[in-house]
Amino acid sequence: MSLANAAWLVSVVATTIGFAAFFIFSATRRRWLLPTALISVAIAIAASLIAALNQ
Repeated sequence: MSLANAAWLVSVVATTIGFAAFFIFSATRRRWLLPTALISVAIAIAASLIAALNQ
């Protein structure tokens, strides 16, 4: 598996976790879910940049 493929996979997983965490945060207002969602989105952005630059 190339680095671009691995980074794309990490990006997809992090985006999924971020979306789910933000959706649950919006529904329940549990404060620990907001940082989880934001960190997941930051990881997704970084991983997608790595994937794009290594193609």
